[in-house]
Amino acid sequence: SERLSRSIGDGALLNLLADADEFAEVPVRHNEDRLAEELWSDMYQNFVDRDAPAEELLPKSPVPDWFSPHVKTRLLLVAQISRLPLPTVDYGTNIVQDNMYRVLQGMMDVAAESGMLRTTLRCVHLAQQLAQSEWAAESPLPLGFVDKSHRDRVRQAFLKIGIACVPELLFYPAAKLEKELRKRNIPLESIDQVMRFRSRISIPTVRARLHEDAKGLEVSTSFASSSEMTVKDSWYFVLGDPLTDELHAIKRLPRRLDRRVHRTLLLLSSRIENVARLRLYIMSDRFVGIDQELSI
Repeated sequence: SERLSRSIGDGALLNLLADADEFAEVPVRHNEDRLAEELWSDMYQNFVDRDAPAEELLPKSPVPDWFSPHVKTRLLLVAQISRLPLPTVDYGTNIVQDNMYRVLQGMMDVAAESGMLRTTLRCVHLAQQLAQSEWAAESPLPLGFVDKSHRDRVRQAFLKIGIACVPELLFYPAAKLEKELRKRNIPLESIDQVMRFRSRISIPTVRARLHEDAKGLEVSTSFASSSEMTVKDSWYFVLGDPLTDELHAIKRLPRRLDRRVHRTLLLLSSRIENVARLRLYIMSDRFVGIDQELSI
């Protein structure tokens, strides 16, 4: 928790996750030190080629301890988000998959309890990127749900159609979208992936009202129902002041499977002097590119 600060960056946050005690038992087998060094170098060059923050995610100095379970964990986390192949079939381990979200939730809890708005939001963004295997900074239209070999073609097709972000993709008429993608010779497998992704996501309609005594914020939420929706997906409501980086309230809302309006009360820990500066962040726990920000 000492390393979790208001100024922590995305790369340092991922490294902090990898350094958690829960990953101290990640096995590093014979000769995996050589594999780790080669994978680190390949990943670093991959980031450089894409103008990504290579040095922040995979610093070359000081030289990493290639026998460290935490270095291996960092490589596995970066590989998951980047959708990069591992050097061998058995290089991965369930220890990382089974613990990364729980550890990250703990980091988020510490940040929220300390009132660190930006750090809390960074934790949610990292959870989204791990879940969807897509770097949020790469594009306003993340395509982690499309096969990597077809991703560039699908993105170019979307831009020609006039789709530049996830909400535009979700609200585009389904039949027309499928027709446009077929016309541009997008593989049927990719078209199916796009259509399934659309049916999988439902962006909530949110309204917020501050109580007269300014001690709580009532949030009304409704979802469009879908046969693909699941209660496993949820949303974070984060209330804070971006100018002072103060987090005032946070609550996790499970996704509902009906169309009814659901009301949630966010209790404020203290009286807010400047209500006009408050922002409500509505953030998915699994998907990149569909977060909302509301003024109060």
